[in-house]
Parts: sequence; C-alpha cells; structure tokens
Amino acid sequence: MTMPEMARLLMITRDQVYNILNQKRNKGLFEFVYIADQRRITRESFERWYTGQEKYCKLCDRPESEIAAMERKQQEMEKPRLQVDETKEVFTLQEAAVLLDVTYKDVRKLILAGELEAKKYGTKYLISKDDIKWFVFQQELEREN
Repeated sequence: MTMPEMARLLMITRDQVYNILNQKRNKGLFEFVYIADQRRITRESFERWYTGQEKYCKLCDRPESEIAAMERKQQEMEKPRLQVDETKEVFTLQEAAVLLDVTYKDVRKLILAGELEAKKYGTKYLISKDDIKWFVFQQELEREN
C-alpha cells in the first residue's frame, strides 16, 4: 500500500500518514517492501496497526452521512462556495443557486418551468429576494402536504 493510498483510506493527509509512520510508538509495527524503488506498507502490517489504535477510522467504517459531509468539506476547500450577500434585493442565477442549495442548471430549469420568477435583462436573469422567499415558502408547504 502506498502512502497516498493509506491517506485516502483513512481520509487524512499524506503528512499525517508520515507522522503516524514516524511516531515512536509505531516503530516496528509497519513492515515495508520496495516496489520499483518505492517504499510500500504491507497490507498485513497496516491492518495490525489499524486494529491496535482508536484514533483513525477507515473510510469503509464511517457512516454515509459522515462521508458525504467530508466530501462536501473537501469540495469547499478545492472550490470555495460563492459567498452571497443576503441583504441584496436581487440575485444572479449563481447567487440564487447558493441560496436555494441547488445547482445553477437547476435554477435555470425552475425559471424556464415557471416555478421561480425571474426578470431577464439582456442575456442575464435577475431574481428578486421576494421571489426567492416565495419559492422557498412554496417548497415548505409542499413538503408539509
């Protein structure tokens, strides 16, 4: 197993993997082999270490909700979510998508289907704060019924 594979399996960084490998209490626990001049950890020694510790949890041992939350956090780090000033009176499609927690394409579909009011100015749509509030209110009513 490579160090990046171990990092992905435990959902930690490569630096954290190297810290684990270099800890005094872990000396001698990990067995290494060299493949194509690259150091690898044997699967057996990783499993022995894993069962003897309580701090880290493998991806397959985590609940789906936790995995989804971690993936969202990772995506946020890679491509930060657009910050929207909610005090504005009108919003672009991108801003409306953030406020409604849907994709840009979903907002376009809602507008084209007549489910969300928007005004077109040239090639751009603008959506008023009141129209977004009304849409959210309608969605909540539908969920209750």
